Amino acid sequence: MNIRLEVRGGENIPKGGALIAMKHQSSFDTFVMHTVVTHPAFVMKQELLKIPLYGHFCLNTGMIPIDRDGGLKALKKLMKDSAQSVAEERQLIIFPEGSRAIPGEHMEYQSGIFGIYKYTKHPVIPVALNSGVFWPKKGPLVPNGVIVFDFLEPIAAGLAKNEFMNKLEENIETASSALLVGN
Repeated sequence: MNIRLEVRGGENIPKGGALIAMKHQSSFDTFVMHTVVTHPAFVMKQELLKIPLYGHFCLNTGMIPIDRDGGLKALKKLMKDSAQSVAEERQLIIFPEGSRAIPGEHMEYQSGIFGIYKYTKHPVIPVALNSGVFWPKKGPLVPNGVIVFDFLEPIAAGLAKNEFMNKLEENIETASSALLVGN
């Protein structure tokens, strides 16, 4: 299909334990990150474990399933598992919208990323992208495109919730929107 990947912001790609908050528009986003960072651990919805082979692969490679209806117990487990992944020098990847979004669609950012950020006391590297334009959530692939993953400047640890969430969303959404118009 002649779809290529361009990774920008290489200086912001972590080598060791880190938190990455990524826009999510396509299934492409998950599998290609295994080639971009050294040792990813994805926060993923628990339902994905039911997919034959894929679910087993995710469990065996240390991905972090979350029961989105599990309340406080699930949130505490997420914090513990996230901190352990970062301590193991893994790049923890979370999609703050909680699901794939159609390019240009606004979805509310969930507060799980703030919980992990506060609990681990690590900066967060935002990632903007345009994958849904060429590898859409639904429908055929669009040929002859360049999918861009743009690793933005890290957001320093220690911000208050509103400041952090606003900065994260603004950074990701502004940069992702720019990619949709070809910048």
